[in-house]
Amino acid sequence: MGTRPAKACTSSSLAPDRVVYAGSASKTLAPALRLGWLAGPPELMASVEHVRAGWDIGCSGLEQLTFARFVDTGAFDRHQRRPRTELGRRRRTLRAQLDTQLPETWVRGGDGGLQAYVRLPPHIDEQALVRAARRRSVLLRGGRDYAVSPAAGPPALIIGYAKANCAALTRGLTEVGAAYREFA
Repeated sequence: MGTRPAKACTSSSLAPDRVVYAGSASKTLAPALRLGWLAGPPELMASVEHVRAGWDIGCSGLEQLTFARFVDTGAFDRHQRRPRTELGRRRRTLRAQLDTQLPETWVRGGDGGLQAYVRLPPHIDEQALVRAARRRSVLLRGGRDYAVSPAAGPPALIIGYAKANCAALTRGLTEVGAAYREFA
């Protein structure tokens, strides 16, 4: 397993006057608050606001001001630190278990998020592996479930770790590893 290096260029470095950054507090606070933000070049923001106003119901001013205070005081950063630390621990556990249990696989993408996209060797039957994992009471999805065309991408697994602690993640990946060895 290995991690492919990220490209040095980002879309903002290619066209900084044409990039709008979007963010949300949905995963870190509560989706029901509907708190999000956009930041971009002033010449684009009028168009963005026009489109947004047509479909977004927004959230109350009180919630927006409360969140702004939460950010300004540093409380939002402190609030995010603990889950970020725990998710980092889980991601390291996932990578270590993949090295042991699913050799010749690699995690695509960075170290953030709540799930991992794990590329499988070309000879592994993705759907058969997903079924074998489910027979072992491990719920995961194949990468093709997320592809525009099921035949478009290489075999992969989507492994979520938002709710699994490190011990549960290790147990689950041990079971996936047993299923994987049936096909390797």
